Amino acid sequence: VSDTNGDIGKAEVLQEGPVLTRGLEAVQVAARTTSSALHLSGDQGLTVAATTGAWTSERVWASAPATVPGKISVDHVGGRLVARMPVVARGHALGLITLVRPEDEGAFHEDFGLLRLLVDQLAVALQNVRDHREKLETAVRDPLTGLFNRRFFYEAFAQEVARHERYGTGAALVIFDVDNLKVVNDTYGHLQGD
Repeated sequence: VSDTNGDIGKAEVLQEGPVLTRGLEAVQVAARTTSSALHLSGDQGLTVAATTGAWTSERVWASAPATVPGKISVDHVGGRLVARMPVVARGHALGLITLVRPEDEGAFHEDFGLLRLLVDQLAVALQNVRDHREKLETAVRDPLTGLFNRRFFYEAFAQEVARHERYGTGAALVIFDVDNLKVVNDTYGHLQGD
């Protein structure tokens, strides 16, 4: 992702949605499929995170399995080849990619070397986005309480000041100074004090 100056658009690069969509589009082009979908693993099982091509009309032929398969599989369904490839990064199954193409377009087998490389790159990119998001989250939260910390306050405060200046609206800041906070911490514990 770059702008007219060639600078990488960091905001988009570090968001999961655009990374998944662009990665899946690359896999679809390399696989020469009519549609594809990326299903991610979560608490509710596999859910569709991104699609390309004619997925809306072809998904009936390619419903996702309940779990991520351990290896690449190919099925013949309704005159179509449906390939499923696990998406794995750092030993963790993140989900699977489903590729659909008409049977008369030929088998996937000669394409699997390149497709495996592309899917692995997509998996690494997805894991990097998630790791980055986690690092950002831990940078602005207290590890003991999970509450936002001073860094978050300063960043949020600067954004709010800029917003109010931009729209010409007023704002108020209320600060509480709690006397003898040490007594509260010693009596009830730091979690209560925080």
